[in-house]
Amino acid sequence: MDRLHRFRVPGEADASLILRDGDETREVFDWYRARGRIVAGTYGSMCDQVFNAWAKDVNKGLTSLMTAADTATVTALNLRAQARHIDAGTIDTSQAAALLRAGQRVYVGDTIVTRLNRRRMTVRGGRDFVKNGDTWTVTKILPGEGVVARHTRHRGRIRLPADYLAAQCELGYASTIHRAQGMTVDTSHALAALTLTQLHTLTRLAASHRATAREALKAADAAFTHLPAPVTTRAGHTHPAWDQRPMGELTRRDLAAQLALARTQIRRAQTSQTPLSDTARHVMADLARESRLRRALHWRDAAREDFQREQATTSTTSLGQVRRTLTTRRTATADRRRSACAALARADAVSDKLHAELRFRERLPDHAPHRPHHRGAVPDWVADSHALTHPDTPEHWAGHLAERHRILARSLADRSHTLADFPPAWVRPLGIRRRPALSAPSRVGHHRRSGGTVAHPPRHHRRPRTGCASRRS
Repeated sequence: MDRLHRFRVPGEADASLILRDGDETREVFDWYRARGRIVAGTYGSMCDQVFNAWAKDVNKGLTSLMTAADTATVTALNLRAQARHIDAGTIDTSQAAALLRAGQRVYVGDTIVTRLNRRRMTVRGGRDFVKNGDTWTVTKILPGEGVVARHTRHRGRIRLPADYLAAQCELGYASTIHRAQGMTVDTSHALAALTLTQLHTLTRLAASHRATAREALKAADAAFTHLPAPVTTRAGHTHPAWDQRPMGELTRRDLAAQLALARTQIRRAQTSQTPLSDTARHVMADLARESRLRRALHWRDAAREDFQREQATTSTTSLGQVRRTLTTRRTATADRRRSACAALARADAVSDKLHAELRFRERLPDHAPHRPHHRGAVPDWVADSHALTHPDTPEHWAGHLAERHRILARSLADRSHTLADFPPAWVRPLGIRRRPALSAPSRVGHHRRSGGTVAHPPRHHRRPRTGCASRRS
């Protein structure tokens, strides 16, 4: 978050920095609104717009997510999305439903999200496990035993027990902004409110940048599939791409013609008993090697290479030009993929920092820190009284602590009276003398507290070694 990252839209980098620093945020939001990034309206209309945008992306086959700041809105959007799937027939309601957290029901075909890591619930043969933020599609409901779900990304299947479903699973069509961290989707649509903080706004912007980087990486990977790639034979031997082999650029027809010409030359040389030149022998060996390789390839790799050769040779006629063109395309695509990977890594780093900040703020106490009180019947340095009034202290344990405090206060008072009435010799250097007159009650209380302090000194206090102090023999 301390460096300026690259953005595709001019001016967006400066806008993100201004939004992060909190300076002139009004101008930044005006910039986003002018480009259609932010749309304002009533609560109902914005819910409709977020839902319609989500439905449009789902119809395109994309994995989309709706996000909001409060749980009530998320629940309403989840139920609305589930009702849409039921009306469309993509969810089977003929079977019994399973219960999720907050009383939600899930059917076959629903999308759910897990909210607690369980390393012992493995999937894909132990290569992965159930994690917080994973999205699953329910494929089967087991009566009284949970559901069978398939991961939306790696397609691994697992049985989720009923107790885990009821405690740690929700519908996965919408989520709160801070819970959406860690979820992998193609698009996301956020419903912002007046109470939305600057950190949540940055979180949604980081998610949008990550989605853009992921799309760029997907496009670069798709471009790589159209370029010549190394091939592996059915025997398991790997060979270079066709444009990097000596006779790889020849089409099937050209290779057959060259092989026929080579056989004719061999027969003529045998008839005339004239030896072939070294160049001719090397060319024939390359032709024979290329022919054996193509016969050993899988039919998919052979068809792909034939298609790429046809496309390359029809656009350009020179074999050297074909190789130069493919080399340039391969270099440009590699640069695109490298840039997309770097952008995705930067977006992930920013999202991880924001997520860590949100998690840290969730762990912070929502009240002022406890101030120790050292002038009570039992000073806090003797026995901390904060646990007595803390809301997280169990009731039975609070009662037990209160009884201990009463016993300790009575013992401390008795000891204080004894030391105040008959101070030993070793307390005289501390300035504690005999009990003052009863006409000064405040001084009597101070005298008793001082005696109790001497009776229960803290561990980091040591009695001074003076001539009046007693020593062990």
